[in-house]
Formats: sequence, structure tokens, C-alpha cells
Amino acid sequence: MQAFKRMLEEDGLMAAGHIAFTAFLSLFPFLIFLAALAGFLSAPEDGPKIIALMFEFMPQEVAAALAPAVSEVISVRPGSLLTFGFVGTLWAASSGVEALRIALNRAYRVQKKRPLWRRRLQSLLFVALAAFLIFFMSLMVLFGPAIWNFAAPILHFSLVQEIVFNLTRYGAALLVLVGALLILHRFLPHIRQKTLLLLPGVIFTALMFLLGGTAFSAYIANFGNYNVTYGSLGSIVIALIFFYLTAILFIFGAYLNAALGK
Repeated sequence: MQAFKRMLEEDGLMAAGHIAFTAFLSLFPFLIFLAALAGFLSAPEDGPKIIALMFEFMPQEVAAALAPAVSEVISVRPGSLLTFGFVGTLWAASSGVEALRIALNRAYRVQKKRPLWRRRLQSLLFVALAAFLIFFMSLMVLFGPAIWNFAAPILHFSLVQEIVFNLTRYGAALLVLVGALLILHRFLPHIRQKTLLLLPGVIFTALMFLLGGTAFSAYIANFGNYNVTYGSLGSIVIALIFFYLTAILFIFGAYLNAALGK
């Protein structure tokens, strides 16, 4: 209760709105960079596959709302994505990281700030690291069935072992999510903290993201007819609400860590 009360008193909901809006603006530049990276490191057709796989972790309604615009953006040739406006694309994508930094600094009551150039450089590195992590994690999930089909006849795996293999692939993806959140909490705020003390808020955010995504998807499918109110903008509103709720979970995780650390 103390963490939730403090989050409300320090305008945590407004900070979540800032994160949601900035994340929405940063999403497409990040996807452009991710598609370009996939085309550069592997086959050009892997870019759309990896992005589609990333969207599987979002509620179906949110992914469907963003799918047309995303398909149009990543249809550009990967080579041109890496050369045209490369720095501007990374800079725009890093703005989402800066929004997270502001919220974490407030939650952990950080007074001293890093220099602007250092903050922006760190944000750019985070964007690049996130793209590489998603790329290799997606390859693991995408090529998992191919590896299984090749190895199963040779090693005579059973059906149970196949289920365990598939659960392991997606379990690894969940561990990457927890690891990414832990890195954000550990290195974005200008304060030294023990990693173990950050785990409660990180695990809470990860679990609630998975459970909340399912609940949000069910709500939109059964009750949330936003197209009636917002017309053609309904899909954008759905995406922004999802980002907003996700940001609240992220911020609350930081306030939870701060409360438990006292």
C-alpha cells in the first residue's frame, strides 16, 4: 500500500502517460532498426518474422491494431533502413528509454543526474542491446521447430520431451524479459543498488504483464468497443491504453522495490 500511495502522490500515473506516449512514438523507429538488423545479420525475410513473433507477447487486439502500420513500415528495403536516417531512427527509439529513466529516478528518489550526452549514449546502447536480444531470442523460437524436426528422429525424443522442449524455448523468452527489466532497474537510475533488492519489483512487473495482457485482451474482445467512440482512431487508442497500463506496472515495480528497500 505504501508503494501505491507514494506512486499516486508523486504523479506516477502522469509519468505512465508520458512513457506510454513516448513508447508509442519510439515503437516504429525501433521496429525499423530491428528489421534492418535482421536483414543485415540474416535473410531479409527474417525481419517481418521476428517482429511478428515479438508481437505474440502482446494482446491479440493490440497486435492486430498495430499490424497494418507495422507491415507498411517494414516493407522498406532493409538496406535503406540502415543507411537512411540511421542516427535519427536510433535517437527517436532511445526517447522511450529516456522516459523510463525519468520514472525510475523519481521512484528511487535519485537527485543527481548524469550529463545529457552520457544519458543519451546509454539510451542508444540500450536500444541496440534490446534489438540484438530480441533478434537472437526470436531466432531461437523461430528455428526451434526446425532443430526439433532434425534432432527428434535421430535421438528418438518422445512427445513429453517435445512439450518440455517447447516450454523451454518460451521459458527462455520469459527469462529474457525478466533480465531486460532487471537491467533497466539496475543501470538506468543514477544510483547503485543491489541486484537482489530489485528482483521483487521486476518479477511482479513481468508476471503482471503476462497476466494483465491476457485480461486486457479479454476485456477488449468482450467489452471494449473503442471503434464506436473513436472511429478509425480506435486501434491507436487501444495500443496507447495497453502501453499506459504496462507503464503503470513498470513504475509500480520500481516503487515496490523502493518501499521494500527501506
